[in-house]
Amino acid sequence: MSAAWRRVLAIMAVFLGVFLLARGLLLTLYPDHFNELAALEIFRAFACGVVFDLSIILVFIGVPLLLMLLPWRWAGKRWWQGVWGWYCYAVLCLFLLVIGADLIYFGFVNRHTGPEVSGLGNDLDLVLAMALGDYGLALLVCVFLLVPGFLLWRRLLAVPQVRGSHPLLVIGVFLVMVTAARGGVVGKPIGVVDAFDAGSSASGYLTLNGPFSVFHSMLGSESLPVEFMKWDEAVASVQHELFASGEVMQSPAYPLQRRRNELAPASPNVVVLMLESWDAVHVDASRALLGKAPLGVTPNFDALSREGVLFSQFYASGQRSMDGLSALLAGIPTLPGVPYLGRGMEQGNMSFLGALARDQGYQTYFLQSAKRRSFRVDAIAKRAGFEHYAGAEDIPASGHAPQAAERGAWDYDTLREAGRLFAAAQQPFLGFVFTASTHGPYPLPGEQWRKFPGNSLEERYLNTLYYADWALGEFFAEAKNAAYYGNTIFILIGDHVSGLNTRPHDVRTLHQVPCLIIAPGLQPAVVERVASQLDTVPTLIDLAHWPVSYASLGRSMFDGGPPTRGAFAVRGDEVSRIEAGGWVTHDLSKRVGGQQTQPGYPLDEVERRLLADVQVTATLLKQNRLLSPAELEHGVAGK
Repeated sequence: MSAAWRRVLAIMAVFLGVFLLARGLLLTLYPDHFNELAALEIFRAFACGVVFDLSIILVFIGVPLLLMLLPWRWAGKRWWQGVWGWYCYAVLCLFLLVIGADLIYFGFVNRHTGPEVSGLGNDLDLVLAMALGDYGLALLVCVFLLVPGFLLWRRLLAVPQVRGSHPLLVIGVFLVMVTAARGGVVGKPIGVVDAFDAGSSASGYLTLNGPFSVFHSMLGSESLPVEFMKWDEAVASVQHELFASGEVMQSPAYPLQRRRNELAPASPNVVVLMLESWDAVHVDASRALLGKAPLGVTPNFDALSREGVLFSQFYASGQRSMDGLSALLAGIPTLPGVPYLGRGMEQGNMSFLGALARDQGYQTYFLQSAKRRSFRVDAIAKRAGFEHYAGAEDIPASGHAPQAAERGAWDYDTLREAGRLFAAAQQPFLGFVFTASTHGPYPLPGEQWRKFPGNSLEERYLNTLYYADWALGEFFAEAKNAAYYGNTIFILIGDHVSGLNTRPHDVRTLHQVPCLIIAPGLQPAVVERVASQLDTVPTLIDLAHWPVSYASLGRSMFDGGPPTRGAFAVRGDEVSRIEAGGWVTHDLSKRVGGQQTQPGYPLDEVERRLLADVQVTATLLKQNRLLSPAELEHGVAGK
């Protein structure tokens, strides 16, 4: 075997070894995610994973390796071999960085890095701050590991002159590389969804690797199927689940658009608080309903829950803040393969919350603790109909904390500024506030909020949650003394779970967040029916008696609906439907998870309702048939 061949094979062996080690680390670091797999299934995942490893490796270094095997004499010279050899080492370093980040990220969202990577450029300063701060030690270890790697690589490329291969052999290698990169000879090239062929989420995640998932998510090249049944059947299923009493479809061309005529609107003010990373499992008011011991970090939310309606089976529509924004602002989920708000979804005609309120004569305010341009939320807020917007740069610091917030403004300062604006606002008004202090890496503004030592990630999260709850209490203490309070609907909702203390094989724990509604005339209660963030827009329309036409994949939380009422949730390339009697998870090609929480509950029917949701929503988004243009002409929606 020639030196050129030995060199190329050695490079491939190093790359494959790194991916094999990464898969082993994934299995070791998160054993609870894979304990459902038998030994044979684990072996199959490792074996099938090689296909995905080879594909992404050859996409990046296939051509350079081929160039190192060229038959001409000059191609064997040290300079030519060095150029492509060191390029391969640079790619290896990049892969190591992505794999490391992916292994950390997996612990938060229980899946590989995916579609969210396209938004990292919007918050590059935050990402760098987290990398250098919270994960600085891990980053330093990686950098030091690159030093011996550099020395070994230099030794690998030290042979001064090598002999190339026969032209026919080079052509044969090229064909083999193309086949491996595609994942096969015929059909479409492999994509992320192909890793789940075994019908198991756990097997799919063990088969995948971080670089492959990131690359294909950035490409957005996967064409996901959405035709699961006859169109009329899908529409009928969705309408049966979503249309509340008295709601009537406006046009067959816009099957989700409906209207319920009411008496004259009461015109209450509306305040929506989207609470960063608040999940049900860490809020004592919800923990009590789950039969769990109190943690003592949410005393203010717990007290408020006794003044309003607490929904005990409430679920986030996704695992990212952008999923929550889409659901709360437009009543539409971010489906797999569909761009989210700020990346293209906003081009469609949708029932944006701010636009609906302005159509009723409301002043509209949007505040977020993160920086003004973070994930383009400033543009999203404007598109959603909000007239007044403030980001971290616009929020005055009160000086209550001895250190600056890493993510923008501290929650206390954001809520304090929101309270000031609401107290001075012309009524009626709609206010939307997006907090941030409970976002990782969970910096603590002061020692007075250190309830736990902070030795673990969860303890640090609980400390910041304790702070955020204090800030929430201060906001409501001020609001109750303001003139607007008595005529205001308050909705407090977590944007997604923290990713801590979840059960990977129970999809409910991956999405369950608190939801509390306090409104004039609303008697305190605990409501056990299933509901989700997608129900927020219909609920506000119901409570405020807005005589508007709207489209949403939700239903008012105060309209009971059929016993099959469910919550729609997205997790990477998987979709789930959660009902009182059970839940089903699907990857749009097959069911990959499910559980009966009531004996004998028909999961096949849950799956059918889930696929109908996907088919109708994806089709209407693609065809821009959520809301008719004629309806937009009546108000400010879409301006």
